Amino acid sequence: MPEPTNSSQNLDPINASPSLVGSRENTLLNWSQCPSPLEIQTNVLTTIQRQLYGSLDIKINNRTGSPHFKYWSSQDVNNDYGGTASIVIRCDGPRFYDFIQCGYKRFGCGDRFYCPRCTARYALDLKGEFQSAVSQDNPSWYLVCGLSDNPDEGARIKLIDSNRCDYEQLKRPRFSEPVDTGHYGIPLSSTDAIFVSRYLLEMFRGAVKEHTGPGKIFSGSIIAPEVALRFLPIRILPHVNVIAWAPALNLDDLRDVRRSISKQMRDSRRLPKGIYPTIYAQRIPTGEDLARVADYIMKPMNLGGPYVRAAELVHFDPIQMTQLNIEAERVVRAIPVMWTKLRRIERFGVCFSKSKNYIGFVTDSKKRQREREKARRIEKKKRDQYYDIKFGVVTTKPRRRSKKRVRLEMIDTEMLSRLEHPPIPPRTPRFLQLHGSNEK
Repeated sequence: MPEPTNSSQNLDPINASPSLVGSRENTLLNWSQCPSPLEIQTNVLTTIQRQLYGSLDIKINNRTGSPHFKYWSSQDVNNDYGGTASIVIRCDGPRFYDFIQCGYKRFGCGDRFYCPRCTARYALDLKGEFQSAVSQDNPSWYLVCGLSDNPDEGARIKLIDSNRCDYEQLKRPRFSEPVDTGHYGIPLSSTDAIFVSRYLLEMFRGAVKEHTGPGKIFSGSIIAPEVALRFLPIRILPHVNVIAWAPALNLDDLRDVRRSISKQMRDSRRLPKGIYPTIYAQRIPTGEDLARVADYIMKPMNLGGPYVRAAELVHFDPIQMTQLNIEAERVVRAIPVMWTKLRRIERFGVCFSKSKNYIGFVTDSKKRQREREKARRIEKKKRDQYYDIKFGVVTTKPRRRSKKRVRLEMIDTEMLSRLEHPPIPPRTPRFLQLHGSNEK
């Protein structure tokens, strides 16, 4: 198999021109289904893309001799893995080669956006640590901090305190995700929308962190940011999912958290007008419910589902499909920039492992991870040691201490650097470095 070559990089991921062989404007490719190699138009795909489409077809359809069994076919049904993977291949997404080969001979791509296998590891860690921490004496809550265009404060707050955990109703229309696409989130029409979305995620995160700790609303919290999207027109909805522990939670506590978010939004001049923060909470009564919530908040980002819904609304009109394909590429290019140095999951308060009142359970995988990190720190310390001739002793290189800056300013600098100097993918993907070609 020939080695993949680097795709052309663009400084502006929103208004980037198509980087594929051939003209996308003259092509109508339905990404909702995973095509077989014979069904792909060879005049618009590179050699690597055609080969990856073939691997994807074997993977999700469980062809004869496939080493992937039925896991990926079930993921295609539950999370629309085939549609998302087809879009990532078609748009030359970052590390798209490793993403398609994930799961082959226990290979992990490490993708935290679209891969269901790699994002499920976060959910496994959460369930192993905190599933036994849910009790009547120490209740936990599932919160969603998002956006709405409704100025009515009473409609933007909701608290469900019951013994039945139906976490999906917080995501139903007219709560955190409006029905009308024109009022869904914020438009991704320029590069500035990437910064706005990232700022909103930081505001949600900062408000929850501010109210977490001893003597505050939440004794501990687990924060998982997420971005939902709609096409035609392209709009994104940044929001955060939170699992929090609080002995007693009421509407006044939720208003305090929302008030903190509103204050940050009013102080920012880059945010568009007409958007307001929302917060919804629901009790998690049992550990089994917490496990279901953990699986839900750690789900992979779905590109295939919104793509198919938008295509069906325009009845697969060729002109509208051309615009839809361009919008899909904008999303694939913008998401990695938006998530620059953004953790997939964060723990605060009693959920942090170094807290004196840590309520979690240290799993075996977490212990092994700590041992590896300890060995890495020891090895780094040995590399930094040197012999000081002046004093005649072995010492360590001093750390370079940088000036403290505001977190948002630091993120702004990092994202600008990512836009101006996009990371160049390796000439040989990590999968080929470890296993070589998997084709006989």
